[in-house]
Amino acid sequence: MREAISQNEIAGAVTVVVGKDKVLHLECTGFADVAPKKPMTADTLFWIASMTKPITGTAILMLQDEGKLNVTDPVAKYLPEFAKLLTPSGKPANLTLAQILTHTSGLGEARGPEEPKAKTLADLVPLWLAAPMQYEPGAKWQYTQSGINAAGRFVEVVSGMSFDAFLQRRLFDPLGMTNTTFYLTDDQRVRLVTAYAKNKETGMLEPVPPRADERAFSKHIEPSAFLIDFGELGELVCEKSSGFLTREDVVTRVSMMPETVEAIKALKQDLRSNYQKLFKESFADKEFKDKWKQFETLRNKIAHNNLFTSDDLNAGERLAKEITEIISAAGAEAEKLIITTEERVAIKEQVVAKAASWQSTELTEAAFFEALDRTQALFATREDGFVGLTYFVNEFLIPERLSYVRSRSMIDHLSKTGQIEVYSVQHPTDPAKRTAAIRRPLLPKEG
Repeated sequence: MREAISQNEIAGAVTVVVGKDKVLHLECTGFADVAPKKPMTADTLFWIASMTKPITGTAILMLQDEGKLNVTDPVAKYLPEFAKLLTPSGKPANLTLAQILTHTSGLGEARGPEEPKAKTLADLVPLWLAAPMQYEPGAKWQYTQSGINAAGRFVEVVSGMSFDAFLQRRLFDPLGMTNTTFYLTDDQRVRLVTAYAKNKETGMLEPVPPRADERAFSKHIEPSAFLIDFGELGELVCEKSSGFLTREDVVTRVSMMPETVEAIKALKQDLRSNYQKLFKESFADKEFKDKWKQFETLRNKIAHNNLFTSDDLNAGERLAKEITEIISAAGAEAEKLIITTEERVAIKEQVVAKAASWQSTELTEAAFFEALDRTQALFATREDGFVGLTYFVNEFLIPERLSYVRSRSMIDHLSKTGQIEVYSVQHPTDPAKRTAAIRRPLLPKEG
């Protein structure tokens, strides 16, 4: 490393060698920023650039392990637009996920004046398809930026989350990778190295200009906002009409509410933040939803391709201020709400009707066991091999329109009658915790 620094190949480096259970070597050499002679330290942060590619590959394989995709699948299964893609010889391309991941797809690159306008990975799809393919799929290896970006789009489509949110929730947070992020905090930003390139004529290192001034934009966007689905939050704030969190809670609280002033006040307290009248007057009438969508668009513009203008910054600052004022005003109005007896009756009728519709789908034992057998088969190849109880209900029963209440009731019944087992296992990401799992009863061993 010292030789590379002396020859102006790099400004500095942090090298580490890790054994099975300990760090064998850690050394910081050179500068994180040459001009002020800021030294490299063990917590210096680096742009990882194309090292995002193996992280993307990991995300794809995680989804494959969960049975949600397979790398042998055609790309058109997840992005139907690719069904019309033709090779240079005029044949259907029929690209596979494996070809996309291994730089053997021949997919064209998104270039030209439209590329900087793309705000999301989804926006890039028509640009990839409009570009001529570079060669017949599988004919050779050639570095393809569009391919790995397409893989990121697969993750979004299959998981239902934005690419950055999936990586944060499913990889970075569980692994404790607290300094791997798309969005730097103020603390992280001061630890970021200055990027350099060697001038071929002078032989000296020169700073590489950033792709965009992320620092200026980030002050308008809360860095932790990517931990949730940005668009989904706006929908939630605008349209959520019940203050209760679970279906059982809705049924229990409303049906058992006594005819007393105290009970009405308690219900008011629970519903205050989401009461429909408040939301109409404080959010819908003030065009909160439209403002939020505009704000989301600006956020995606920087999050997905780091290209924006000063007008975008000004618009982001204006929208952030307007959204903040709307929310603050709504909070003040919530304190003035008075729920009358007539309103309470209307709320009760509405919530009970919704609760009844939630439980309208009958869950048969046959459907339950079919879902459980399918899930057990899916998880049988995993190292831990167990089916989490909460995961089973939320991921396999509810999506098939099986009632949450009936699902849990049937689990209790089948467990008591010995037709299934609900047992405790070590949490897969937190060894200090236990979690509930579900399975068919194990057969007794012969002999």
